[in-house]
Amino acid sequence: MKKKSLSDWAAIAEITGTVAILVSLIFVVVSIRQNTAELRLQNENFVFELQDSAQADFVSDPWLDDISIKIDNGEELTQSEYRRFFAHSVRFVSHWEMIFYWNRDGNIEEQSWLDWDQYYSQDIESWLTKEQWAEIRSSYQTGFVEHVDSKYK
Repeated sequence: MKKKSLSDWAAIAEITGTVAILVSLIFVVVSIRQNTAELRLQNENFVFELQDSAQADFVSDPWLDDISIKIDNGEELTQSEYRRFFAHSVRFVSHWEMIFYWNRDGNIEEQSWLDWDQYYSQDIESWLTKEQWAEIRSSYQTGFVEHVDSKYK
């Protein structure tokens, strides 16, 4: 058996190093994918928690539910009722904006975004009039504002 020269050992070391780098890169890719999936799941759960909290407001606060019924029936709201429901609507829009940017940044599954977007935009004018939207739209970033604008008929 022939004794290996220094250049032979260098070639072996280079090949071994290359294999080690490839294995490390594969590990990093797998880890990033797992972390991304976990982040998306956490975000999805957080959105459900926010929505549950918003719905719980109607259960725990009969006044808010009464306001909602008045709106559904086309009845006039008092100034206090109007402000209270408007504040609830602004909170709702803020949730929607958060999900919009999570989708843009890849932090929520595309189908989840489409479902939530449909949920938030469905009957938007019944819970946030165009006038109310015009009043608060400057508080939001351009991309989201354009998206919400497109939902009004």
